[in-house]
Order: sequence, then structure tokens, then C-alpha cells
Amino acid sequence: MTEKHQAEVRLQERLEFEELLNSLSARLASVTRTEKLDDVITQAVEQTCRFLGVERGLVFQFSSDRQFILCTHEWHVPHVPSAISRLACQSGRRYPWVTKSIVDHGTLVANSVAEIPEDVHRERELLLEHDVTSLVAITMNAGGETLGFIRFDSIGVQRSWSSDFVARLRM
Repeated sequence: MTEKHQAEVRLQERLEFEELLNSLSARLASVTRTEKLDDVITQAVEQTCRFLGVERGLVFQFSSDRQFILCTHEWHVPHVPSAISRLACQSGRRYPWVTKSIVDHGTLVANSVAEIPEDVHRERELLLEHDVTSLVAITMNAGGETLGFIRFDSIGVQRSWSSDFVARLRM
């Protein structure tokens, strides 16, 4: 590809991403009393996963005492098993490194789960057992407080999450 063509492709991707953000924001802001917010959130996760080309998206919320992580919403492609029942309510101690990394840094990017540090092999093995090859997780904040995080899993296909892409995703 020529440099000009690459710039055009990047610009087109950015425009499509901004359209997704606008659509999601408008949809979440216009939830009516007759709609269930949970359904709208799940649809937003699905729309984002499809845009990203990933197989699963999960929304996690911290319990009020911050001792537990509640998996509240999930979308996944049909051939990928659901993870929500397995992750419905987890102690932060089951995935301490993952949880701490997300909270401390606002994101966790694992272009290859196999590259997660050796000293947290238990967490790496749990992710690999469920065919998670790559993941990106981003905190959800409101009023200066971290409420939880959203995680996107690539199943069976290694992804490279660039720092520019992660910065846009944080929006």
C-alpha cells in the first residue's frame, strides 16, 4: 500500500469508529422507561464486538465493597461458549493481577495471553483454558470513580491492540 492509501484507510477506520461512538452514546442516552437498560447495554457490547471483530465482550462491575467482580453483561458469537455463568460473581482474588492491572492503569492489553507474566501463570492458564488468545480491558468510570470494566476477547486469533486504538477505545 502506498503511504497515501494507508492514511486514507486509517482515516476511514477512525471515522467509522467515531460513528460507532456517536451511535452508542445516542442509544444509551435515549433509553426509555419501557426499554430495559440491560438489553441496551448488551446490544451496545454486541455492536462494539462486531465492529472490533472480536468474539466476546464482557461487562464487569465491582461490588459496593469492592471484594467481588460481577460479570453483568455478555455478548459472544454463536460458536464461542458463554462465559457469564462462569464469571457471574468472582472474587477479585481469582484474577488479582488482571484486576489490579486494569484498575491501576485503566487498561489491560494482552496481545497474546501466553505472554502474561510467568508469575501469574494461574490467571494466564484460566484465560487459555477458555481459548482467550488476546484481550483488551478498559475501566468504566463515572464521577471520578471506577465502577468496573469492559473486556473484549479474541478467541483463537491473536490480535495486536495498538496504543492508538486502545486510546480511542477508552472514549
